[in-house]
Amino acid sequence: MNEHAASCLTEDDLTPSLSIDAELEAKELGFQLSKDLRGLEPFGAGNRRPVFVTRKFRVLSEPQIIKEQHLKLRVSGANDRPMEAIWWRGVEECARPPRMNDYVDLAYEFEANRWQGDIRLQLNVQDMRVA
Repeated sequence: MNEHAASCLTEDDLTPSLSIDAELEAKELGFQLSKDLRGLEPFGAGNRRPVFVTRKFRVLSEPQIIKEQHLKLRVSGANDRPMEAIWWRGVEECARPPRMNDYVDLAYEFEANRWQGDIRLQLNVQDMRVA
């Protein structure tokens, strides 16, 4: 099997990649978009969640590390409401965590998170770059 794989696969095939479905401005992230995305469910193997990118979010406070491996950020676009972004296993993925007032480009899945009766918009980070 290894011989066959070596004859068929290139370095590009073995390099991790992230497919971005659309670039959004921070002002486009709202409950209506969350509702529209729910119309695309159920998500799974044949119907993956869309991945978006937004550039130049400002980090509003020092990032939090949760359970030693997850990175939680509070971010905002220019003149937009604050939003929570969480990067599951982000501590090990992130070369350098951002600092307060840094600008970051985020690739994420977008959702409305329901927790203890509260509904909040949340960015589930797939990748991040300090801008």
